[in-house]
Amino acid sequence: PPNYDKKVIDSWKNALENLKNARPGWDIAQKYPDFYTAKKSDLDEILRLIDLRIVRLQAVVTRMQANQWLTSTEEAWIKEDTSLANQLDSLAQKLNSN
Repeated sequence: PPNYDKKVIDSWKNALENLKNARPGWDIAQKYPDFYTAKKSDLDEILRLIDLRIVRLQAVVTRMQANQWLTSTEEAWIKEDTSLANQLDSLAQKLNSN
């Protein structure tokens, strides 16, 4: 078995929880039609990235907690996650600066 370090699992769990906690705040923006319409593309992309990362991180955390080897797809997700996080941060900063 892979025997993942507890710190590694906790790190991924924390990232997952942070995304789950952030999602409702971005959902609220859809309730403001003027803002949402003006920023629709960026807001939709933020929600898409959050949802994508949640699905992927949930799968990774579940497999790690079960002490199972990650699939090649899940390993690719881990490698891509930093890029997705950077995209998400960039969009969030763009919207929060307006």
